[in-house]
Amino acid sequence: MPRGPRFIPLLLLLLLAPPHSQAAFPQDPLPLFASDLQGASPLSWFRGLEEDAVAADLGLDFQRFLTLNRTLLVAARDHIFFFDLQAQEEGEGLVPSKYLTWRSQGVENCAVRGKQTEECYNYIRVLVPRDSQTLLACGTNSFNPKCRSYGITSLQQESKEMDGRARCPFDATQSNVAIFAEGSLYSATNTDFQASDPVVYRSLGPLPLLRTAKHDSKWLRGQGSLGREAVLGSREPVGEGSALSDSDSR
Repeated sequence: MPRGPRFIPLLLLLLLAPPHSQAAFPQDPLPLFASDLQGASPLSWFRGLEEDAVAADLGLDFQRFLTLNRTLLVAARDHIFFFDLQAQEEGEGLVPSKYLTWRSQGVENCAVRGKQTEECYNYIRVLVPRDSQTLLACGTNSFNPKCRSYGITSLQQESKEMDGRARCPFDATQSNVAIFAEGSLYSATNTDFQASDPVVYRSLGPLPLLRTAKHDSKWLRGQGSLGREAVLGSREPVGEGSALSDSDSR
């Protein structure tokens, strides 16, 4: 019986092999389990604000959760919701006791640059208490990350908007971590639009700005998450200086 050419299996392997691409900063993993509200009547739920047409179309897209003094803070697209856990009734819909809205002003320009409109909203990726009275929030802001400080009780913005580079990712799908320790913010994320420069960065405190060496942070790649130990595990400087020349970084 005649045999086919031996190069065909090799050709199939080449066609099926995944394309080679440069390693990128790890993205958030997909949820292990998802469920709708059917059969969940004994549980509380939150469907968003009635006037939020974007959430009605795209979903709530929760980004971060934080619990402070029996209050659940939920960072989402364009909003941060505050839920008084003691005031919620079982079997009833969750109702935020208060919320703040922070929308990006650059959605249209972002879409013109080739991004999908849903990518251009302000996804709140950093939500950490700076002290007992102040909350730091950072959002992707149409791929132009920014940070703001808010009063935890008043929800009023307490200082001018700051550059969010190296503190917040440009893209909501990119992983990041941020914590305050000893008065300074330690963050790990990408510093540029192309996600080519992952960094661990110290800022917003009494100590000098400090970051890992630029374009030499391969040890950050391939990690599913970065925690407190990764950022604060050593007190030895890992890089000198800062490539972020913004006047709002302190």
